[in-house]
Amino acid sequence: MNRATALASAFLLATLAMPYGWGVDSLVTNPTAQLTSVSPLLIDTTIPGIWVTAPFAFLDSKKKEFDLYAKGTIGPGWTTPHLTLSDLYEGVKISTNHLLNGTASLEWHDLPRYPTVESPAVPSDWKNFRAIRLSLYSEKATGDIITLGVQTATTATPALIQGQKNSPSPSYWSKEFTVNWTGWKAFTFPFSEFEKIGEPAGWNNIQGLYFFSKCMNRSPDPRTVLFINRIVLLPNILSDKEQIKVASSLANNDLLFIGGGEYGSFAKMNHDGPEVSRNLISGAPLIHQPYFSGARALYGYHPRYHPGAVSFDPQGKVYLRNNYSLDSLDNKGVWQETDFSSVLRDYALQQKWKGIGFGSGRCEPKVRFDRSGAVYLLVNVTQRISPGKEDARFRSTLLLYATSLGKPWSLYKLPTQCDFENVDSFNQDALDHPPVIVREGNLFIPEKQKDGSLVIPKPVKFSDFSFTGSVHSGGGNFVISKGDMIYVVYAYLPNLPGPIPWTLVGDAKWRAEQPPVPSNHPANTMTFVTSKGGQGSATETMRANGGMPTYVISYNRKTLKLSSPVFIGYGGSRMDPHNWSAMTIDSKGNLHVVISGHCEPLSYTHTITPSDITHWSTPFYIKKSPTSNDLTRCSYPSLNCDLNDNLLCIVRSDTDYYNHRLAVLSKPAGTEVWNQEQPLVVPGCNGYRVWHHRVSYNPESNRFFVGYCDSEYNVQAHSKEQDDFCSIIWPDTHGSDTDFTILASGDVGKSWHLATTPDFQ
Repeated sequence: MNRATALASAFLLATLAMPYGWGVDSLVTNPTAQLTSVSPLLIDTTIPGIWVTAPFAFLDSKKKEFDLYAKGTIGPGWTTPHLTLSDLYEGVKISTNHLLNGTASLEWHDLPRYPTVESPAVPSDWKNFRAIRLSLYSEKATGDIITLGVQTATTATPALIQGQKNSPSPSYWSKEFTVNWTGWKAFTFPFSEFEKIGEPAGWNNIQGLYFFSKCMNRSPDPRTVLFINRIVLLPNILSDKEQIKVASSLANNDLLFIGGGEYGSFAKMNHDGPEVSRNLISGAPLIHQPYFSGARALYGYHPRYHPGAVSFDPQGKVYLRNNYSLDSLDNKGVWQETDFSSVLRDYALQQKWKGIGFGSGRCEPKVRFDRSGAVYLLVNVTQRISPGKEDARFRSTLLLYATSLGKPWSLYKLPTQCDFENVDSFNQDALDHPPVIVREGNLFIPEKQKDGSLVIPKPVKFSDFSFTGSVHSGGGNFVISKGDMIYVVYAYLPNLPGPIPWTLVGDAKWRAEQPPVPSNHPANTMTFVTSKGGQGSATETMRANGGMPTYVISYNRKTLKLSSPVFIGYGGSRMDPHNWSAMTIDSKGNLHVVISGHCEPLSYTHTITPSDITHWSTPFYIKKSPTSNDLTRCSYPSLNCDLNDNLLCIVRSDTDYYNHRLAVLSKPAGTEVWNQEQPLVVPGCNGYRVWHHRVSYNPESNRFFVGYCDSEYNVQAHSKEQDDFCSIIWPDTHGSDTDFTILASGDVGKSWHLATTPDFQ
C-alpha cells in the first residue's frame, strides 16, 4: 500500500455510538457530563502502514541524500551496515497476541531502537472534542513514562540557522502517562490537561498523533512492550466552566522549573532488568547505526543509575551529576538520588523570576569535594519566561556549597561559564581547599571560614584576553594545584568579530598586551600539511604560529604572587576559540599539556623540572601511530594521568576520515611516544558531531570513565532526513545533548565497555 492509498483508507474513520462509560476511566472527572450532538470518534490502529516508527515522509523517500546517510561510514576498525527503509518501520506491527476489542492490536516493541510511534491518519479538526481515550495492554510494569503528542500547526516563526531560513520545529499538545501496570488499562485525558511542546496553534489543525518514549531526555526500558487497541476522541467530557477551572489550576502551578542540559538521561533507577544485553568486543569501538541507533538500541544499555558526568569523592565513592540531582551508591549497592532542584527554585522565587532553567552558557558539570566532606557544584541558571524562552539578562553561574551532602546548600553568584579544577591522580592537594574556579582570565579562589561558610575574594586577574573553561567537550583541567601553587594553562584569545572564519582586525590593544613569544621557540617553526578539499585534492602547508598562543602562569596562595606568562606552544594554525588545552600533573610534579587545534594536529609538551614552569620540552605534533608520519586531526582534548604516570587523552577525531568520532590517545610512562590512535565511538554517518564528552579517573579502582551524549545529533549541520527523524524522537529538545552514556576502562583505554553498577563499587 503506498502512502496516498494508506492515508485515504485511514481517514475513513468510524463514528461510534458507544456508551459513555466504556473502559476504565482513570482520569474522568465528570462522567455524567451531557454529550453534545458530536459522537465519539474512533482512530483505527490496525490499518497496515499507517502507524510507523520513523518519519512518515520517509515512505516516499528515494533521495540520494537519504542513500548517503543510510550507507553509514567506513574506516579502519569500523563499519556501519547499510540501512534500508524497512529497517526504520519494524518497531510496530499488527498483532493478535492481546485483544480487547476487534481482531487485532498495534504492538510497539524495542523502544530504545524505535522510541516513537507516529501516524498522520487522524482527523484534522478536533475542536468539537474535549478528550482522548486510550486502551493499552502492557506486558510489564517498567515505569517508563510515555508522552502522548498531538501535532498541530504552529504559531512559531521560521528560525535562522547558519543564515538559512528553516521551518519551525513541530509543535504538540502533550500528556504523559506511566507504564506502571500489566494487562489492559484505559486512560481518558481531557484536552484541558495537555501541556505544550513548542507553540501549538490550536485543536482545529491537527497533523498527527504520536507516542514518544524519549521526550524530556528519558531512556525507555528495553522490556517495555505496549499493545494499542483503541484510540477514541470524545466530545464534551467537561463543561466549559470545568474546563476553565482545570486550565487555571494548571496555569497557577508551582514555579516553573525547566530541566534540559547536556548531562543526564532519566530512566527508572535500581530496576530489576539487565543493564546491558551485550557488551563491546574487547578493543573494538562502539559503532552506531544511522539515524541515532547507539548504545541503547544496539547494546541494550539500560543502567540502574541515571547516566551523567562522573565524579568521585576523596574515598573513591562515585557521584553522577544529572542536571539538578546526584546519584550515588549506598553500602548495599543501591543507587540513591540527591535532588537539589528545590534550592534552585527557592533562588528563583527570591529573585521574583517567572521560572528558572539552565542557562545557555556552560559550566563544569562534575561535583567536587574537599577533605572535610564539603560539596561544591556549579550550575548555570537563567530566568525562563516560558519553556522555550529565557531572559538572557539574568544568566549567571551559581556555586552551590554544603558542608556535607544532605546539609543545607548555600548559594554564591558568579559570572557565567565558570570552570573549576577537577581532582586527578596527583593534584590531590586541591582537596585541601575549596575548588579553584577559573573564567576568562580570572581566578576565583574561595576561602572557607571557621564557621564553615565561604568567602569568595575579588578575582585574581591574569589576562584580559584569555580562553579558559568552561568548554562543551573534553573537560580537561585548565587549573592544577600542587602545594601552595596554582597553575593555569590558557590560550591568548582576542575578540574575534563575526562568524567562522574569524578575521582579526587591527586592534592595537590586544597586540600590545599579548605576552611575549620567544623568537627562537621551536613552536614557531612547526608546520603541517592539509588538503584544501577532499581526498586527493591539492595540499597546503599550515604554520603553527598562525594559531592561538598558549601560556602557563602560576599563582602562590600564600604569597599572593602571580608569575609572568610562559609561552609553551600554539593551538591550531589560526585564531579559533575551539583551540583549547588540557593539563595534568604526574607523580614527580611535572605538568603535561596537550594543545588542540580545530580538526587539526594535537601538540604535546611537558615541564622539564618539577614545579618549574619556565622550562618545557620541545612541543611536537602527536602522530596517528608510532610508525606513521601522518598526524592526528582532532579537537576538544581531555588529559588525565593514572597512578603509574600513564597519560590518557580522549578527543573528537577526524584523522583520515571526517566523521567526528570519539577516539583514544594514550602515552605510556617514561616515553615521549604516543600509542596508535584508537576509535572509541563511531557515528552512524559522516559529518558534524559534538559529543560533549567528559573524562574521569578513579585512583581507588584504577578505572577511567568517559561520559558522552550518545544522540550524535547537532542542529548546526544536518540533512533533511536527519532533521525529520530527530524531531519525532526528541520533540522537546530536538535531539540536542541526549542519551548520555558512560564507558569504562581498566587498562588505560586499551579496551572499553558500557559501565554498569559494579564498575562503580
